[in-house]
Amino acid sequence: MARAKDRRPVWVRDLPIAGRPVVLCWHKRIWCCPHALCPRKTWTEQHPAIAPRACLTERARAWAFEQVGTRDAAVSHVADLLGVGWTTVMRLVTTRGNPIIDDPTRLDTVTAVGVDETAFMRACASHSTM
Repeated sequence: MARAKDRRPVWVRDLPIAGRPVVLCWHKRIWCCPHALCPRKTWTEQHPAIAPRACLTERARAWAFEQVGTRDAAVSHVADLLGVGWTTVMRLVTTRGNPIIDDPTRLDTVTAVGVDETAFMRACASHSTM
């Protein structure tokens, strides 16, 4: 039978409200097992909405990825809205985006590729790009 040993405050960022960052404070419980033969002496409370050692909630991570990946928002703008650094958001976008890019079946539904005629004319022998 586990018993509560201590509480540890954990601050994470959530979705912005009215353009301002939101910080949540979760007081995680630290549990301990009094039995001498227990393989895990202590452990901390976990929640599916907050990954271990994360600074963003899962819904804030999904929202940030959608803003940068789908809505073409700048990484710096999304970072400012969440109140985190640029590298935090860029690491998230890279981690979630690389499996999508590396998926060999992502272009299976593409039937045609269009070329912008102004860009095409810039790169031919009679029209130099200089």
